[in-house]
Amino acid sequence: MLSKYFISIAAFLGALTVALGAFGAHALKAVLSPPALITYETAVRYQMYHVVALIITGILVNKAASPKQQKLLSRAGLFFIDGIVLFSGSLYFIVAKPFFRHRRITMGRRYNTNGWPTLDGGMDSIGALSTAKRGKLQSRLAFLHIGL
Repeated sequence: MLSKYFISIAAFLGALTVALGAFGAHALKAVLSPPALITYETAVRYQMYHVVALIITGILVNKAASPKQQKLLSRAGLFFIDGIVLFSGSLYFIVAKPFFRHRRITMGRRYNTNGWPTLDGGMDSIGALSTAKRGKLQSRLAFLHIGL
């Protein structure tokens, strides 16, 4: 069942979030500029939001009434994991970028790809929330149809 995987992945990512937050508060405070530190704190904060949502999704997958609801909630959980990787990961990349030499990756002539993963991670979060809400709405409509 995916609920066990979601909860165990959320536990691991939650511990990682706490470690990254402590690392940022103690070790990176002297190294990063204030705007970079704010970006790092945003990445850690949103990673924790996604972890909490993933735990809730894991619990709800276990209590889903129908296989369709389980499928929708499982999809929402996968979207939350994608959101962690893409959104928080891209913010971590933006913060770490000055420490590494790299070539600038561009799409075409005008678009720098650094913003695309952040946008994609945000869209994954929106997709997860809408998928979870759609499952909840469908279960409410089922109860109304039955007459409960």
